[in-house]
Amino acid sequence: MNDIKQLEERISQLTELVKTGSEAIKSMETALKAAEEERDRLADQRREQEPKFERVENREYYWSVGTTYVNEGKAATCRHYENFDRGDNNYFINNNYFKTVQRAREVADKINFLLRLERLHDTFCPDYKPNWNNDEYKYFVFYDNRSKRYIVDVSGFREHKTDVFFATSEIAQKVCDILNKELEEKI
Repeated sequence: MNDIKQLEERISQLTELVKTGSEAIKSMETALKAAEEERDRLADQRREQEPKFERVENREYYWSVGTTYVNEGKAATCRHYENFDRGDNNYFINNNYFKTVQRAREVADKINFLLRLERLHDTFCPDYKPNWNNDEYKYFVFYDNRSKRYIVDVSGFREHKTDVFFATSEIAQKVCDILNKELEEKI
């Protein structure tokens, strides 16, 4: 009889523990849900505060960068009429969507210059690809606004994704000479 009484007491204790544990779990689940909702609310609020690039209104013009035979195959501006169709969506998704012709021209000029640099790279050092796992200098070309000329610079460990790197400083200088001569011919 004593054994039964002890078992009933043990069952009562365990039942109370289960009840207390269930209440604690419910309380923790409620707290977890509230924390997740607060996190999501803050994330939504942060997304709303970030600036977003908006498309032009329906039936307004926007510009992209493309190539045409009129421009001798160089990147040039192309005007489009926004209809929110598949083509418009593709330009927007691919970041080739500009609200003004001036901005599209700026980007076209950058693309044409990058293509010119890549062509010079392929002319003078077609097999060269920088090895970023060593400390050797990598040579690139940039326009110096003070001197109004292209000059050579070096990088040992910073990969500039928009720069074209050349195998030697002599090759990079040769590229600068070509670009500077082209600048003089434009004047």
